[in-house]
This record gives sequence, structure tokens and C-alpha cells, in this order.
Amino acid sequence: MSDACKVLYLENSTIRYHIIRKRIRAFKSAGKWWLNFDDVEAFSKWNSSSSQVVKPNSVKG
Repeated sequence: MSDACKVLYLENSTIRYHIIRKRIRAFKSAGKWWLNFDDVEAFSKWNSSSSQVVKPNSVKG
């Protein structure tokens, strides 16, 4: 999990949150989390692209 923290610039608790939400595939064995590296990379790309989306201003009526 520490490698995923470095790639995503997130804390352990935040990564566990995304695992619970099924955004990153992982499993726990002998008290250690194992993450799918492809999912970590895909989540990183999704996270960076979603933060760059410009949201249109709401129309006041």
C-alpha cells in the first residue's frame, strides 16, 4: 500500500476508503494490503482528469 500512496499522493486511510468504494481492487493477506497496480494507475489517471474538468456556471433564473 505504501507504493500506492507514493503514486497517488494519498494517505493509507484515503486509499482504504477507495478500496471500500471498489474504485481500486485490493485484498488483504497476513495483515498486509495488496493492490492491483493497473487499478492504481487507472485511478491516478481518472483522478487527475476529473480534477481538470471545468464545470459550467449555474444559470440563475
